Amino acid sequence: MDRKNATQEYKWNLIDIFKNEDEFNENLKKIQEKSQFILNFKGKLKKPGELYNYYRLSDEIEMLENKLANYIMLNHDIDLNNNKFLEYEQQLNLINTNIAKMIAYIEPELASLSSEYFNNLLSDERFKDYEYKIKAVLNNRKHILNEEQESA
Repeated sequence: MDRKNATQEYKWNLIDIFKNEDEFNENLKKIQEKSQFILNFKGKLKKPGELYNYYRLSDEIEMLENKLANYIMLNHDIDLNNNKFLEYEQQLNLINTNIAKMIAYIEPELASLSSEYFNNLLSDERFKDYEYKIKAVLNNRKHILNEEQESA
């Protein structure tokens, strides 16, 4: 059956993700704007409040990226001959590459902090949702490269 002949009950309701392509484009711009704030945390992660704010921003960016990626994927799957969503995918991939470069300082900066610092974080209620990330840094810090190596 051709998709255009399918009844609505057999079609994805992408309005639940974004109302229209304009809203999608607004959010594509929003993720770029939000990601610029990542660099504001450089050299400040030894302050628990700053680390918490970084984790919150990181969560917002990740959720937005997932929403954008799913919208792109589903729209592309609707019509494989429409290259518009392949172009959007390339845009999002470029944004993700830039974000990866921006966060290259995070793990080395965290790895340089004391075990006591991390133990204090683990007992801080604000960080209960980030326990896995904190323990991952603790467990892997001997394998974490310095900032230049991470960004290469």
